[in-house]
Amino acid sequence: MPKNTHPFERAVKQALDRYQMLQRGDRAIAAISAGPDSTALLAAVASLAHARGAELFAFHLDHGLRGKESDLDRKHARALARALVGIMEPGCFPARPAARKALDKR
Repeated sequence: MPKNTHPFERAVKQALDRYQMLQRGDRAIAAISAGPDSTALLAAVASLAHARGAELFAFHLDHGLRGKESDLDRKHARALARALVGIMEPGCFPARPAARKALDKR
C-alpha cells in the first residue's frame, strides 16, 4: 500500500486482511446510506476490491421515511456507486404509516 494512503483506508485493509475478506474472485455487497460514513467506507472498500480482483456491488435501501431527503440520498447513492463500483442494486421498502408518524413527531 502506498505511503500516502489515508489511515482510514489502511484500517479497512487491515480488517479485510484479518478476516480474509475480499479475496481474488470474491463477490461482495456494500450497503450504503449515502451519508459520510458509508460513503467513506464504500470508497475504501471499492479501491481495495479492485486491487484484489474482487467484485463489489453497492446496495441502497430507501425506506421512504424522509420524503425528498430520501430521494436525494437515493440519487447520491446511485451516483456514488456508479463512480466507484459501476453497479448499484436499489431497494425500496416503504415504511408503515405508524413509523412515518413516529418520525414526524420528532
